[in-house]
Amino acid sequence: MDRSPNLDMPFILPSQAQKHVTHNEALWSLDALIQLAVLDRDLTAPPASPAEGDRHVVGASASGDWSGWDNDIACFSDGAWLRHTPNVGWLVFIADEQVFAYWDGSAWIDLGTALTALDNLARLGVGTSADETNPLAAKLNNVLLTAKYTAESGDGDLRVKANKEAAANAASYLFQTDYSGRAEFGLIGNDDFTIKVSADGSSWAEAISIDKDTGYVSFPSGSDGGGGGGSGDMLASVYDPTSVEGNAFDMDNMVEGSDTKVMTSAERTKLASVEAGATAEMTGAEIKAAYEAEADTNAFTNAERSKLADAVTEIDLGALATDIIPAVSGTLNLGTLPYRFSSVAGQSILGTDQVVAGGISALGTRGFTLGCTDGQPDMCFYHENDSMFPPSTGYKAMGLIYDGKGALGDAGLVIQELDDNGAFIANRSTLWRTGSISLGSVTPPGSDCSLTATGFVRPGAYTVSGLPSAANAGAGARLTVTDASNTTLNSVVAGGGTAKLLVYSDGADWRVYGGLGVSGGSSDGREQLTADRTYYISTTGSDSNDGLSAGSPFATIQKFLDTALETLDLGGFDCVGQLADGTYDSGYLQYPQTGSGRVIIQGNTTTPGNTIIDGGASDAAAEVAYGATLTVQHVRVQGGTNGFKAMLGGLLIGGPGLEFGACTAGSHILALSLGQIEMQYDYTIVDSAGESHYSAIEQGNIRSVSLTVTIPNVLAFTYFTNCEYLSLVSAYALTITGAGKAGTTGTRYNVTNFSVIFTNGAGGSYFPGNADGNNSPAGRYQ
Repeated sequence: MDRSPNLDMPFILPSQAQKHVTHNEALWSLDALIQLAVLDRDLTAPPASPAEGDRHVVGASASGDWSGWDNDIACFSDGAWLRHTPNVGWLVFIADEQVFAYWDGSAWIDLGTALTALDNLARLGVGTSADETNPLAAKLNNVLLTAKYTAESGDGDLRVKANKEAAANAASYLFQTDYSGRAEFGLIGNDDFTIKVSADGSSWAEAISIDKDTGYVSFPSGSDGGGGGGSGDMLASVYDPTSVEGNAFDMDNMVEGSDTKVMTSAERTKLASVEAGATAEMTGAEIKAAYEAEADTNAFTNAERSKLADAVTEIDLGALATDIIPAVSGTLNLGTLPYRFSSVAGQSILGTDQVVAGGISALGTRGFTLGCTDGQPDMCFYHENDSMFPPSTGYKAMGLIYDGKGALGDAGLVIQELDDNGAFIANRSTLWRTGSISLGSVTPPGSDCSLTATGFVRPGAYTVSGLPSAANAGAGARLTVTDASNTTLNSVVAGGGTAKLLVYSDGADWRVYGGLGVSGGSSDGREQLTADRTYYISTTGSDSNDGLSAGSPFATIQKFLDTALETLDLGGFDCVGQLADGTYDSGYLQYPQTGSGRVIIQGNTTTPGNTIIDGGASDAAAEVAYGATLTVQHVRVQGGTNGFKAMLGGLLIGGPGLEFGACTAGSHILALSLGQIEMQYDYTIVDSAGESHYSAIEQGNIRSVSLTVTIPNVLAFTYFTNCEYLSLVSAYALTITGAGKAGTTGTRYNVTNFSVIFTNGAGGSYFPGNADGNNSPAGRYQ
């Protein structure tokens, strides 16, 4: 080969005469192509008076000296035009257009035109700097958001969406003065629409709240109601029912007081009757006339009826049964109130074994019993049959025990089946005081279980077209389908097939759930990844979270590793545990993951020292064993013993951006008992280790090749590199640099017992330290 493959520069060949000619030709090429900027790209013939060094992208159908040079680079050098043919990926600045373009192999493409999408940016600042708290920041005076018109293939609408994870979170707009909050509106801590204001950005007053269920508007901090009262009761000042205007029938604020009541009970009753017949078109005068014409036509006057309604809770029905109604069959009709009581011969209204027939009108002809003797249900429901209690053969009764009797001490409410004579048959369901539910059993569920059942629990079976709304069912709900046509894990289920599958709701769609027969699932129900997966980890998180967003992170590295190991089939994709800034306990991956792909612990990619894994008193900050493979990157590892540790067939990979802190009693990097550690990227040692930086023991294997190792501070080791008992350390072509290298103390290396430290002949002073290395019997340093 006599020319370079990329810039096509000539090489100086052996025994070549006039070597300077070849050398100068190469320099001309470098001068023409490095920092490539051309005057234009539309000329098809050379200009008449070019200047030395002028460069052009030749236009189409070129002629003259440029004939056949279409899209090539033409450079005027030493009185002649030189041709340079671009390779894919060359970048050029075009001066007359003020744009960059790149060569894609057939055309020059404007770089700005190619950049049509920017996805997954960590932060974006417009006119200012974004940060972790405000990853999207803009400093400007005007913002325009416009809908995409129908003529532009849009729908003409524009909706600005602010979404939050749960009701307890906030989705709001905050208005500030000099970065101090003054007003906020949106869904703030619940799902009601709220407007808040503040004078200092610290103390907030809730001005207006609109209820999400009813649309009712309230003023939690008060309203002057037009009269300056400021009490929060818009009708607290004066309310004259004889001159009421419009549709003003909300009774909630019309509170009666002993001396200053807004309306009497009778007035309220009459006004309610007017409301029932009022229309939006009625004038104030018509409403007033209807009110004044309202007559007292009930069995009680309006005033008497109101008094009786207010007094219902105070009636002693025991006394009522004795004093007003004899202990014989009869009925007390309280006007139009929806209550009907009657008794059975020989029994009082609310005495022991009291029976109430007819009951609340909504129960029709069914009856119920209250206050039975101890050991029997507190309340029994019967089907009425020829006025017989209990009913005749053929009817069953259901009994309810509240607050638990006998052996049911923790039960809140038990539903029992009784026979015709009221005798116990079986417990059918139990609602426990803890909120848990049992079906067919009186044994309380475990502390972490909300529902237990005696026997099988069968999810509802549907055809796909007959599935209920996934949104109404809620995220996490499960059902079975009988006619699925697709079986790919997590895909939206489709009908028209023969597959019988379990499906789950994600809150919007029904999706295929993992398990046997599911493509993308596994026999043990693991989820198989179809793309790279990131789990988030934060010192403020909780291991009860799902870890799938920065808003619901895990708290520990171990929770992430257990999740990747126990619940996933990686399926050829990466599973990343992304650490927020902070200090974390160690992580231990002890078995191989299922499926190809990498398990990665990743910290701060800009400032790795902000994310620290501290092994403390454990064996290591990051440890693998039994064939597990783990990659660690962009973090600082440290601890009381070791930083990295691999054993028993485990493989630990050092990724980019690693820092090693103090390991006071052990080594930064320890491989033992068939463990393997591969350092694949440049890294930094910021503090010392009590034993060694590299340590391979009992057939351990460490590989650290062609890297730059930076030592910014003076360090101390027993041995910088230690290798014992049939082990291997391959540490060659390293560039060990930094201000602390020269002052670092300790023996440079120790190799014993049929072990090898391979430096590719780098010499005895290759590793840092102030003492010569030690070759013990049967050890080899080379």
